[in-house]
Amino acid sequence: MLAAVIEVALKQRLLMFLGAIALAIWGANAFVKLPIDAFPDVAPVQVLVAMRAPGLTPEELEKVFVPFFTTKGKRGTGMGLAVSFGIIRRHKGSIEVESEPGHGTTFVISLPVAQSANTEAGEKVASDAPAPSERTRILVVDDELPVREILRESLEVEGFEVYVTESGEEALRVYDDCGGRIDVVFTDIGMPDMDGWELAREIRKRSETIPLAIVSGWGDSIGHDARQAVKAEWVVSKPFDIDAIAAIAREVAGRKKRA
Repeated sequence: MLAAVIEVALKQRLLMFLGAIALAIWGANAFVKLPIDAFPDVAPVQVLVAMRAPGLTPEELEKVFVPFFTTKGKRGTGMGLAVSFGIIRRHKGSIEVESEPGHGTTFVISLPVAQSANTEAGEKVASDAPAPSERTRILVVDDELPVREILRESLEVEGFEVYVTESGEEALRVYDDCGGRIDVVFTDIGMPDMDGWELAREIRKRSETIPLAIVSGWGDSIGHDARQAVKAEWVVSKPFDIDAIAAIAREVAGRKKRA
């Protein structure tokens, strides 16, 4: 009896918590439902977030998790679902969406059941994660919080060590505090005070060889000479594809492993 009461109380607390998150991310038209078996012993925990919205077209559905894509016009940043997707992936979960015009939208979030830190024999569960000294260190510089968060979440879920900063000055402090042990820098260009070009020049004073990627809304207009001046290996245009960012990070990680 006590166990049943505790489970009901936990479900109520979880619903309140998830409801607050849904309100913050998806707005007042969202409500949360927990299936009856939301607390299984082995199977993933599932949470349903249903929207009383008009629903999405097939074209919109294909882009729903793409950074910067929004159906809200100027009111939306296009980052809420992209960040949510990254957080859920980071916790080894999945998120699926079902929607059609006129019938609303439902998100199904599945998360693995937490396991004990120790096995029954009392031994620690082995980890495939690389040692801290072997992890690829990435410095992300962007003055927009949603962009920093989606890059952090997307790269951390890949196993990288990520430092995020909102300005060129802060980025240089982090770089120096790390003793130059940064493996790649992703920087925006259009930032106040110290812009991305000035930051890149300062980075080059510290290292001629560190890989540098420009991530900018002006990416298509950045010419070869500008790239060569700061030895930027990549230019990624906003809105960007997360897979393209991850591919750059994996390439750098591969170089580090072979060095």
